[in-house]
Amino acid sequence: MNVIMKKLFLLFLTISLGATSAFAQYYYIPHIDANQNPGNLNQDSEYPQDAIAAGWTPIQEGPQTEAAWSEIQTLPFSFNFNGIDYTTYKVSSSGVLTFSTSATAVPDYTNTSIPDASIPDNSIMVWGVNENYYSTNSNAWLSKIIIKTFGTAPTRQYWVSFNTFYSGPSTNYIVWSICFEESTNNIHIVDQRNRVKASTALTAGIQIDGATAVLVSSSPNLNGIAGYGGTSEDNVYYTFIQGTQPQYDLSTEGSNVVLYAQKGQAFTIKGILKNYGTATVTSCDLNYSLNGGAIVTDPGVSINIPLFAKATFTNSIPWTPLENGMDTIQLWASNINGNPDQDHTNDTLTAITRVIDSLQVKVPLFEEFTQASCDPCANANPHLDSVLSNTSSIVNAIMYHVYWPGTDYMNEVTNSFVEPRRNYYGVTGVPHGKLNGTITMWPGAGLTYSISSNKLVSEASLGSAIKLSVTATHDLGTDTYQVSTDVKSFIDIPAGYVLHTVLTVDTITYEQNQSSGSLPQYVFHHVAEAMMPGVNGSTLSAFTSGQTQTLNTSWTKDHPWAYPEPGFTYDSSGTHITVFMQNVATKEVVQSASVVPTATTVGIKDNSNSTFFNISPNPVNNIANVSFSLKNATNISLQVFDITGKKVITHNEASMHQGIHNLGLDVKDLQNGIYLLSLITNEGSTTKRLVISK
Repeated sequence: MNVIMKKLFLLFLTISLGATSAFAQYYYIPHIDANQNPGNLNQDSEYPQDAIAAGWTPIQEGPQTEAAWSEIQTLPFSFNFNGIDYTTYKVSSSGVLTFSTSATAVPDYTNTSIPDASIPDNSIMVWGVNENYYSTNSNAWLSKIIIKTFGTAPTRQYWVSFNTFYSGPSTNYIVWSICFEESTNNIHIVDQRNRVKASTALTAGIQIDGATAVLVSSSPNLNGIAGYGGTSEDNVYYTFIQGTQPQYDLSTEGSNVVLYAQKGQAFTIKGILKNYGTATVTSCDLNYSLNGGAIVTDPGVSINIPLFAKATFTNSIPWTPLENGMDTIQLWASNINGNPDQDHTNDTLTAITRVIDSLQVKVPLFEEFTQASCDPCANANPHLDSVLSNTSSIVNAIMYHVYWPGTDYMNEVTNSFVEPRRNYYGVTGVPHGKLNGTITMWPGAGLTYSISSNKLVSEASLGSAIKLSVTATHDLGTDTYQVSTDVKSFIDIPAGYVLHTVLTVDTITYEQNQSSGSLPQYVFHHVAEAMMPGVNGSTLSAFTSGQTQTLNTSWTKDHPWAYPEPGFTYDSSGTHITVFMQNVATKEVVQSASVVPTATTVGIKDNSNSTFFNISPNPVNNIANVSFSLKNATNISLQVFDITGKKVITHNEASMHQGIHNLGLDVKDLQNGIYLLSLITNEGSTTKRLVISK
């Protein structure tokens, strides 16, 4: 069972481990798929204490070679533990917090099951953490016990965090916390960060006395579930509640009611129920109410939900919105197996939707911050590429290349806008994904917040009140991109939004390994190359329903797609213009659209295969970026001639596919002067003047 009560009957010399007691003072509820902290009050980062948000106070610092107690601390509110009010506590470097402040013996770093004689009465624990984590990167001991209060009375939370401790191998840094909740007197043990989840081996629970304890299943070998991201989006927690667990308790924890609904179109209400009662639920009534009005009940619905399990439901009675405006829908279940719900605090889910005349298909935007020398990025790429390929018709993607942890030649020509964009989102580690600006997604597989096709499809189903109509051209003669976007809103929207316009290259392929990390990287997709007219986008004024605003912007190519490092040649194919409307303050992206720019060839000489041929920069002193477009697959040769007609450089390429290409041509050994550069294909040649100036 998930609730494990342990009674030690010394009088009869009998040990009963793992048995549930009828006189249990506590039970616990696992929130394995929470993906947030309890109550979502604590949204601080989870990095080492010196790097997290302000307001945290260290009460003990590592290293602590031998387990040690902290000084006695005072709670900011009275907390009732097992029927007794406490205001002070102390905590050990081994992860045991006790209200028995007179205790002297310290539980050591080797954790066992509980109850255990080494644990003081009235204790809560993440026993097995170790305050001796040493970072070879920082050359410092990073472990600290830190505290902070969140919220306002009477619903505050008081957090005691074991920040950057380790469990298992000394390299496996972790962050776990104990959280006290004012008024409810609930205790949360929060799993926040684990470098290697399977290496964690902890005892999480509470010990009331030497004979009675409640511990999380799998203790004393409890593994972490949260990943090593520095935010709460992958967090897990266990809530300990005084009293006896209800037999019948259903909570509505999700629904398909979204931000917008189409006027006059019947809508079938669906949702998710979770069973917090000890009895398996086999039937219930499904209810909803619109704007506090009459209750609509679908009675006696058959369902199967064991303890702590979830199940989806469908109410057979649809809702048809008839009037534009805001509607509040409340959803709940009742009559559980013919019995009343015994805990009404978690019954009802309230959803707010806006009925509009013209619901638009939403096109989600996925932005990733990545790096060509980042090994975790390389590990994540196969999964990310697969997901984005499978959803390419419904999702737009932009990849920003940051300047760390190693070499990235794409960043070297784009950092001027990538760095402000990274700071806007507060990204401190790569890879890092953002869905529609506000949802953090791990680009790789295996985490609760990993990107997946299902999640992207679900986001696309939300609908939008915004329509984006985009046209874009690429003048091959001047290498200028022109973009015009009509933004139409079907609701009133206040000011505070911008329209971003981003040029991306579909694929950049290197002949050589671009990575200075351990894992090779050659191919990069959806690479951001320009933000028009700049990183701050174009400001949108307030909308009235039905209004359209038109924004025009342009960019003339002023850099190669990647820094032309000698010895690192690349090819590229395809470009897209992606536009998206974003709330500046909340960062929410409400709609996106993407088009392939239409090529124009005014003033370009046709060699019967290449539709354009360009050199940049020109004059050049080191590496010339040669851009050209091929109508058909062909072999190509780049040949440079001096003013006497002598051939001084030949650069041959095997067969190249149809489309746009960029090649870096090394001219650093040429003397200052005027040269001719010829692009030679199977069908003919085109020649341009090349100026060398050093």
